[in-house]
Amino acid sequence: MPVTICLIIANLVVFGFYIDQSSLDSLSDPDTLVLYKMGASFGAAVFVEHQYWRLLTSMFLHSNLAHIAMNMFSLFIFGRLLEKPLGSSRFFCLYFISGAFGALTSIGWRPWVEGVGASGAIVGLFGFYMILQLLTDEKGQSSWTYRLRQIITLGLVLYISNLAPGIDYACHFGGMVGGIACGVAFARFSDLRVRWCWKDFAIVSFFSALALLTFWIESGTIGQDKSLPALILVKEAMPLIDKPDLPAAAAKLDQAVRLAPDNVNILLLHASVIAEMRRIPEALADCDKVLSIDPKNTRAQYIRRALEDFVKRHNAQQ
Repeated sequence: MPVTICLIIANLVVFGFYIDQSSLDSLSDPDTLVLYKMGASFGAAVFVEHQYWRLLTSMFLHSNLAHIAMNMFSLFIFGRLLEKPLGSSRFFCLYFISGAFGALTSIGWRPWVEGVGASGAIVGLFGFYMILQLLTDEKGQSSWTYRLRQIITLGLVLYISNLAPGIDYACHFGGMVGGIACGVAFARFSDLRVRWCWKDFAIVSFFSALALLTFWIESGTIGQDKSLPALILVKEAMPLIDKPDLPAAAAKLDQAVRLAPDNVNILLLHASVIAEMRRIPEALADCDKVLSIDPKNTRAQYIRRALEDFVKRHNAQQ
């Protein structure tokens, strides 16, 4: 199973580089800034800055040790089950088509959230394997009790794998649908007795075209969201805040607020930064705007009280 081994090695090497670029703390707590720099999937970057390569690189990035351990174990299991009967070339295509549909579904559903991991591709492999088990068991029989056992197994495994925090359900769903559709196409229309044939090329071409069509539709709908460029500015502001270079960060956040004046998270971040620069009236205005949108926003209430206390103390000292 050469493709499976190569994929596992590639993921481990990338994870090692990620740890080297961040710190050992990233073994448990994700460093989102480093992940973003290394190519995490992020709808705003893909749609606004046309960084299409993120759809591929995000499949080799993992947020922590538990994340990559679970994914590589699953990849090894399903690689052993599927690569030999499918053939390495078909397995390779199935893996990346599943991953592509997972990434496309993820950025389409949550374009403002970073996504990393091979789980979309692996869930696609899992879905294809389970569909094969549902169609015919190893003895060539197909009883309803056997199918029911497989459905229950599928439901339990998916339920358990989705218990961890931060799971990208959209990516899993897209990977599952893409993997099942592409895998069934290979199983039904290709000749698995040979390594590769023209039917395989036709199947891969069809699903590649379908992925491109999906991306084109997303670009024409979600990609036109005016708040997406603001998210890019927020990403650029974050390392400036950490330096700290507050004037430069505030300049970018000023632009972000103008582009997305009703985005609560951007307004709160802007208020926090300009409050440090003693731009108190503007920070209070940001908090008031947030509270007009979400009257129960506790963070806005906290920042506003802190700013009011600061103003009272300052006035008392004069």
